[in-house]
Amino acid sequence: MLRIIQICEKCKVQNLSSEDIGGELVIDFDRKIFLFLCPKCGHDNVVDFGDIAKALARRTKLPSIKGSSF
Repeated sequence: MLRIIQICEKCKVQNLSSEDIGGELVIDFDRKIFLFLCPKCGHDNVVDFGDIAKALARRTKLPSIKGSSF
């Protein structure tokens, strides 16, 4: 059995994933998001992973700082 505890970003209430709680946890591999709808306050808690390869390609390196030569 897999138990998942969701903690709402807004109200900070912990919810144990089970059918009697009524919360909703969506793992969408197509859009690369995790979504948890809090059953207490109704807040949409979204973790957006986006496209990791594109995010890594956008990373820029800081220019190197060369020391003075004595």
